Amino acid sequence: MAFASKVGTELDFHNVRGAFRAVLKKAGLNPQQWTPREMRHSFVSLLTDSGMPIEASHT
Repeated sequence: MAFASKVGTELDFHNVRGAFRAVLKKAGLNPQQWTPREMRHSFVSLLTDSGMPIEASHT
């Protein structure tokens, strides 16, 4: 097992989603408006806006 939950069980979608939503709440963001996929796209947009070629963000 590569990644484990806080109690040592294998991570699944529900574990990751719950942890992600907790971080969003602490950051003052609405968990209903953000998904990990949207965060990835936002990150890639920021990279390209700062001059990184889009191809470099896919590695």
